[in-house]
Amino acid sequence: MNRRSVEHFHASKWIAMNSSHKTSDLTDFIDGLLDELTQLASDPQTGARDFFSKVTTVVESLFSPKYVAIFSSGLNQEIILIHGSQSISELGHLPETETNGSFHQFLFQATQSVVNVTADGDSQLMYVRLLHGKKLWGGISICFSLDLNLEPMKPVFLAVHELVQEFIKNQTDESSSKFLEELQRFSLDVHSSLIPSKVASHIANDGRLLLGVERLTVFDATSRKPKLLAVSSVSSVDPRSLLMKSMVQLVRKCVRTKQVCYSDQPPEEQRLQLSWEQFRRNSQAEFFIGIPVFETGRLPKSGRRVIGFLMFESSSSIDRFKLSSRLKQILPHVESALHNSLRLSGIPFGNFLSQTGGGLKRFPGSKPLLLAASFALILYFVASSKTDFLVRINGELRPVKVNNIFAPADGFVEKVLTHHGDEVRKDQLLIEMSSPSLDLEYEQLGGEVVKYEKIREAKRIALNQAASQSQLDSVEVGKLTSEIAELGYELASLEDKRNYIRQRLAELSLRSPIAGVVTTWQLKNSIDQKPVKWGEDLASVADEKGEWQLSFKVPEYRIGYILEAREAQDEPLEIQFFFESDPEFRMNTTIVEIGSVTRLDSELGPVVMVKCDVPEAIASEDGFTKRHGSRVLANVSCGKKTRLVAWTKEWFDSVRRFLVW
Repeated sequence: MNRRSVEHFHASKWIAMNSSHKTSDLTDFIDGLLDELTQLASDPQTGARDFFSKVTTVVESLFSPKYVAIFSSGLNQEIILIHGSQSISELGHLPETETNGSFHQFLFQATQSVVNVTADGDSQLMYVRLLHGKKLWGGISICFSLDLNLEPMKPVFLAVHELVQEFIKNQTDESSSKFLEELQRFSLDVHSSLIPSKVASHIANDGRLLLGVERLTVFDATSRKPKLLAVSSVSSVDPRSLLMKSMVQLVRKCVRTKQVCYSDQPPEEQRLQLSWEQFRRNSQAEFFIGIPVFETGRLPKSGRRVIGFLMFESSSSIDRFKLSSRLKQILPHVESALHNSLRLSGIPFGNFLSQTGGGLKRFPGSKPLLLAASFALILYFVASSKTDFLVRINGELRPVKVNNIFAPADGFVEKVLTHHGDEVRKDQLLIEMSSPSLDLEYEQLGGEVVKYEKIREAKRIALNQAASQSQLDSVEVGKLTSEIAELGYELASLEDKRNYIRQRLAELSLRSPIAGVVTTWQLKNSIDQKPVKWGEDLASVADEKGEWQLSFKVPEYRIGYILEAREAQDEPLEIQFFFESDPEFRMNTTIVEIGSVTRLDSELGPVVMVKCDVPEAIASEDGFTKRHGSRVLANVSCGKKTRLVAWTKEWFDSVRRFLVW
């Protein structure tokens, strides 16, 4: 390697301007640092921590940057911090670890550049790419002030780059033969069984020694809640401990997001970061790394399902360089072995069939007898053992006090004065309407009143004239008096009609019947400046601070099971329910009322309404977050029945109804 290339491009002048060393001592000073680094790189006994610490010291001695960070590429194109200067701990989260950051893009893009410089706010970053053969190994990131000229520094980093490349090659070549033997033994052990617990035990115990960590925990992630399969060097653990609870919570979040978590790098996602902080407080290990295990297949990992999870824990003295390089080689064996064992365990009676198949191979003549005995045993178990007969019903959570606001007449919505989610007072104006037909009818009645008043006034004048004549015509006077009275009755009737129309016009200003919250979604967009019909549902107001209720619509063909179970026991029927938005949070309650009439539902057909008590966790203000109209799924326990009846009763009744039997 030509270390003298450091003296080109005026590197000495740059260092002289930005260093406490004299210009005459620069060459010896630089050569001394690089000689030490060269000896460490060529010595196979040099540890990764010592070497990378020396690299950091060389860079800091020459250029005094803000920080130096050395990274390795991870399993899913993530960035793992291998070593860094002390100033990194003050930053909390390095932007270089983000998948959309410039450092990440520089490493994983197809480019031949070894050194790259980019600006970032009030700083500028120099990136150095590190390779292992033709494959990407990782990179170095150094942060400088924005006012420095970094071009003269590139030869220095090219020299450091060559030394790091040499160290990576020497370390890998020295341990490759021994590691290959250990890897071969490890692969034989993990593939020696198809029982998930045994496979996980091999992964945990052998993998811990192979990777040099203190503890390795293996989880089954095929279900909603991760299941603990094995912990290295431990026969059993307490699942109720704070450590295991926080670990399971972190694993569940990582499985959902398909992300790797590290003790040195807080996750970007808020929900994942909370679980990460909680586990870090409860764990005694200073270093941990969690890695999802994907199902094997030809699809990219982003499209494959997570079937397991590995959690590595160790002290700060772990060789992260060795962990990163070896982990990439053993993980394919872990994925394959765990995937095969979990697929077999997912087959009903898989272990029993596997053992039965082994017995049939040893005793070929016993095949019919074993098959008959197995079938009889399964049939006896299904027909004799009892279980809860559960009936699934659907419902929702709603406030008890809900009022709908209907259109009082045909007309137009002129103005909407509220929005979804607004809190309103009782009698608060919500919607203003207009009705041209009512306005026209009111005007017509007004014209009729004016016309009849004028006629009545003319009749009164005629009556006065007839009464003032010397010869009084009693017949004419009586006729006029009768007509005036009839006109008075007609005017009174018209005035009553006008008052009625006036009242209907006043009702066009729609007010809230109760104090509560507007629950109609996008109220203004749905009705503002639009025609509406009489009786049309315009808005809904719910008293969310009052009582709440669980209301279920039970199809009529299922209500019979519930009525039969209620008659068979004195206590109220118990149900277990959960919200669709949070299926893992399950609660219990009882049925308090079953409707006595059948209603016709547009989706379910004939249904019967069932109401249940609201549990304390929902009723309390500081408990479950109540949301109007939350969908609820529940299982009603309708007594104990044999498994055969519990599994086939609904199917049998459906066939019977179809055949009108």
